[in-house]
Amino acid sequence: MKKILISAFLIMALLLSACGNSGNVEVKVEIDATDILSNYETLDEALRDEKYVPADGIILEETTVSVKEGSGALDVLKAIAKEKNIQFDISDGYAKGINYIYEKSCGPMSGWVYEVNGESVMSEYFVSEGDTITWKYICDFSAMSFE
Repeated sequence: MKKILISAFLIMALLLSACGNSGNVEVKVEIDATDILSNYETLDEALRDEKYVPADGIILEETTVSVKEGSGALDVLKAIAKEKNIQFDISDGYAKGINYIYEKSCGPMSGWVYEVNGESVMSEYFVSEGDTITWKYICDFSAMSFE
């Protein structure tokens, strides 16, 4: 009887662990402010500190996060920022600020954009298993090329 109970418990544990991630996808996310490094003189003086813009410009190295299937890129940002204790401000479907760096912090045409798997995205994107989301701070949107 004891063996049957142990076997039943192990089977239940395996089933629960297999179902536990049901409906979730794993994606990679990175937060990149390297463009600021070549435009540092334009950056708001209050932000000229490594706690806001690290020496290499990378606020978050590529990290894997699990989110619900059907999540958008902003949901991924919220999840990783909460997990890693990174300040963020999202309003009206737009990332206004990350790590206290806001739109127009590095010039009148600056702000946050994101790429999915290396491609710029100009509308809301819903993630799939294995996607890589890169949040980038751009100091001059007019210099971006959209093909």
